[in-house]
Amino acid sequence: MPIGVLVTGTSPNRGLDDGYRSFLHLLAGQVAIGLGNALAYEAERQRADALAELDRAKTLFFSNVSHEFRTPLTLLLGPLEELLARAETWAPPDRELIHTVHRNGLRLLKLVNSLLDFARIEAGRAQVRTEKTDLAAFTADIAGSFRSAIETAGLRFTVACDPLPQPVGVDRDMWEKIVLNLLSNALKYTMSGSIGLGLSCGPEGIRLSVSDTGIGIPEAEHERIFDRFHRIATAQGRTHEGTGIGLALVRELARLHGGDAQVASVPGRGSTFTVSLPWGPGAAMSADEPDGADLEGADLDGTDLEPTPVRAHAFLAEAGRWVGPGASDAGPAETAGDGMRGRVLVVDDNVDMRDYLVRLLGAEFTVVTAADGEEALSIMRQAKPDLVLSDVMMPRLDGFGLLAALRRDPVLRDVPVVLLSARAGEEASVEGLDVGADDYLVKPFSARELVARVKSNLTMARLRREVASAHHDAERMRALGQLTSGVAHDFNNLLMVLRGAVHLIGRRTDDPALRSVLGHATEAIERGALMTRQLLSFSRRQRLDPQPVDLNGLLEELAPVLDRAFPENIRVELKLDDVPAVLLDRSELDAALLNLAVNARDAMPDGGLLRFETKLAEAGAAPHGGGRFVCMRVVDSGSGMPPDVAKRAFEPFFTTKPVGKGTGLGLSQVYGFASQSGGRVAIDSRTGDGTTVTLYLPVAD
Repeated sequence: MPIGVLVTGTSPNRGLDDGYRSFLHLLAGQVAIGLGNALAYEAERQRADALAELDRAKTLFFSNVSHEFRTPLTLLLGPLEELLARAETWAPPDRELIHTVHRNGLRLLKLVNSLLDFARIEAGRAQVRTEKTDLAAFTADIAGSFRSAIETAGLRFTVACDPLPQPVGVDRDMWEKIVLNLLSNALKYTMSGSIGLGLSCGPEGIRLSVSDTGIGIPEAEHERIFDRFHRIATAQGRTHEGTGIGLALVRELARLHGGDAQVASVPGRGSTFTVSLPWGPGAAMSADEPDGADLEGADLDGTDLEPTPVRAHAFLAEAGRWVGPGASDAGPAETAGDGMRGRVLVVDDNVDMRDYLVRLLGAEFTVVTAADGEEALSIMRQAKPDLVLSDVMMPRLDGFGLLAALRRDPVLRDVPVVLLSARAGEEASVEGLDVGADDYLVKPFSARELVARVKSNLTMARLRREVASAHHDAERMRALGQLTSGVAHDFNNLLMVLRGAVHLIGRRTDDPALRSVLGHATEAIERGALMTRQLLSFSRRQRLDPQPVDLNGLLEELAPVLDRAFPENIRVELKLDDVPAVLLDRSELDAALLNLAVNARDAMPDGGLLRFETKLAEAGAAPHGGGRFVCMRVVDSGSGMPPDVAKRAFEPFFTTKPVGKGTGLGLSQVYGFASQSGGRVAIDSRTGDGTTVTLYLPVAD
């Protein structure tokens, strides 16, 4: 049979039987899977290209922005250093201002340099320029620059850099960054104990270790600690400031040398960071140049391809502010105050920021400082401030935690809190206000705005306190009035029974001895009746007979009587304006004037001046916002009263006199008489500076 001839029984057009149908379905499925895989692969490739492009754009952005920062920073730091060379002849406050600006300029330069390092590493343009180096001597020299800062913090510092058998090829600039970052990190998170640096070698290469007895790192964070911008939220250090790039840079620089960085740590017991480098240059030490299009335009004249010069004094200036004067272990700073100004507690872990805020606020307020929320709480529980101005991001207890603690404390919950934060945006402000802050300021802020916000919040807090105090006083006096009214009513009923019984007995006896006893009883009953009238007056239950009274005429009659009754060393003086008649119960007014005069006399045992003044009250001084009132002042030059005594002076039975020397009802009668007459009374007194009682009495229109 010739080739190509169909076998008998087959057909060139096979029917669509079940087997054939299954084969076609299988074939179609495989084609669809292949096509789907191809489409998915293409989508994944496009996504990877987009991410790579985004990464290149991010790197370009970091490189350009960081590079552009360096030009103005150079123009800023250069003239500042020239000024510092001549600053010794300046006044200390001016010299400290220049040092603050220079120190924070160096911090900004340090951050910019770190960002540039990352931009170069990500672009593959980080060039390791190796030099044969006596690494032990070089490392010991770098570590020595940190000794003063570490020992100032009260820590022991040991350096063990025995000579190595041969020079090591390293990029000296990068190695300096590795050592400084590790020492700075150890100092930041070690509050007590020691820090040690060691350099050793083995067959594979050299090992640098920096150990501390600090807070330690949880095991789950050991690998993430080297991620860029990663920070442990619960870590408590000397400051909460930082970008989270120091340790990431250490690992990147070590890997560029063909080495690596690891950490061993136990929470609460400390950490050891180890950097290992090979003896000879590794493959990673000369990274291939990427396609020039990747970072086209990323540098200006190739400037950002040069090694970033490390300035050790930038690290030291920053560390010095953690442990130097003004840091948390130096105790709270307080500006001088006269006791009458608002007391503001400034809470910030940045010493320069604390100093700046003290300079801004110290001229108008008494300023106390704290380095974190826990220290602030301790200070506030000793002396309550009028306002708290707090940063948000701080070690130990941050601003939100401090605010929550204050709002839970029944004594401190009413202290106004203004939060400061570097987080801009409406969401950040809303978050601060939602947790109970009275105000929220975003850094950087203007000096005028800060002072204005502090003033307005102090004013609002003072008004809230006054309203609350007035409401509390009114409720307290109302309760006392109800109590005294009931007591006086029952007492009066008993006195009426006693008076009637004594009167009947007196009518039925002629016995001189018994009549003498009855006379003493009658005198006691009348004294009780007087006390009852005073209680009823305070509780506004006394029956009054208001009539027009010439107040000036009454005082002119009273003055010579008091002159004769009082000791010769007390002078009575009148200062009377032409005022209209007042509508009062004459007998109650006489009692009020007599009570005020006797109180003033008792406050001047060594003599002094008692002066009565009258004038028409100014508009707005009316107790209920309407009508006309005469203002009468009774002023003495006596011993005065402390604020807590003056606040209770009108309470019935409250007295500072010895037992048996006073009933404590004199000023309460004055209070009740003024209130029931439609006026009011106020008292102003200071220890050693006399007392002024002011009555507002309604005009008889």
